[in-house]
Amino acid sequence: MSSSSRAPLIIISAAFLFLGALFVYLGGSTLLEQQRYQQQGVRVEAIATGKTLRRATTTSDTAYEISYQFKPSEGAPYEQTESVTVPIWEGVERGSTLTVEYVAGTPATARVVGDRSENNTIAIGALGLGIVFVLIVLIGGGALFRSRSRSVTAPEVPEPAGSGTNVPASQQPSFWPLARKSFGFWFGAVALLVGLPWFIVNGALPSHANWRFAREGLATTGIVLTKEIRSSGRGGNRTEHYEATYRFAVSGETIEGRDELSREDWERLIEREPANVLYRPGKPSSNRLAGDRPWILQTVFGLVGLIFAVAGSTVLVRSARSAKLEWHLRQNGVRSPGTVTDLHDLNLKLNGARQWRLQYEYRDFRGQSHLKTLDLPQHEAQAWQPGDVGAVLYDSTRPADAVWLGRDESR
Repeated sequence: MSSSSRAPLIIISAAFLFLGALFVYLGGSTLLEQQRYQQQGVRVEAIATGKTLRRATTTSDTAYEISYQFKPSEGAPYEQTESVTVPIWEGVERGSTLTVEYVAGTPATARVVGDRSENNTIAIGALGLGIVFVLIVLIGGGALFRSRSRSVTAPEVPEPAGSGTNVPASQQPSFWPLARKSFGFWFGAVALLVGLPWFIVNGALPSHANWRFAREGLATTGIVLTKEIRSSGRGGNRTEHYEATYRFAVSGETIEGRDELSREDWERLIEREPANVLYRPGKPSSNRLAGDRPWILQTVFGLVGLIFAVAGSTVLVRSARSAKLEWHLRQNGVRSPGTVTDLHDLNLKLNGARQWRLQYEYRDFRGQSHLKTLDLPQHEAQAWQPGDVGAVLYDSTRPADAVWLGRDESR
């Protein structure tokens, strides 16, 4: 496999390795911290000295804070303020008791004891996903190394040359090994894998949800719990997402939800104040806040995902078809000399390599002339000059279908 065809694999592997390491770090650190409290934690009773609701601003999110005082097993009484979940905050009043835990000898690590099963589940999921990503890189890298070793040590199988001679069948059982050597194959696959989920999450699903709620949504009154501003992107391309959590009751069931609104409607919300909520009859778990959404941004994101998915699938299919044609011709094609008729710079870079276009002419067994082109990296293209002759394989039933072998005497 050439360095130019290996580069996409290296980039993809590096991305998977980075994501895997990140997920392993996030999940592992959370689980290790939990284990630290289990092994070294000391639990004591604390007295709540106050609680505060800090409402969201343009620079900070909603914070539910509790101040409490406790007496460590060693040293003087210790007091601190901690941000807690909404249920814990609602269940505490000034002067009430609550249980806190801290790492022995370090009162500053104190935290309110609560249900952290959801955090542990997320941490285990992140750790597992990170391990899967790392294993994919290790297994794929091992397979690539073995493939390169075989390509270096395997003896070349000579094939008869000359115009009009049938080429022996390829040693490959399918066209996929040829396809995997193509930059277009990997580029298309990555674009499709990124673009399709992106389009579904940011385009198809929100549009379907808008249609369903407009058609059958029922209104009720809930209460705003938290507000936060989440950022995505970098530098001058950062995008602000205005999100809020809320709670409402339907048929005796209390349900909490999260939604994203336009900035104007988000700013109208006030924590612990009423808010209008829409839900689907028979499925109240499907709900949203009443108000405008950043539909322009969602539409743009959906279109970006759709463009990537369409472009990726197109490039992927074309690369696969080209590989299938080449595989078929290497098995059943007819060899003919091809003459380079033109060679020029495309002023285009792919995968860091400047691309050139080579045009060649060949004649089929009927004597009919055919012109074809292919794009090559600069270092490969400059090995040719107009008038040079290389090998071509064409289909005897469809002579216009051909592949350029150049000076390749095998495959």
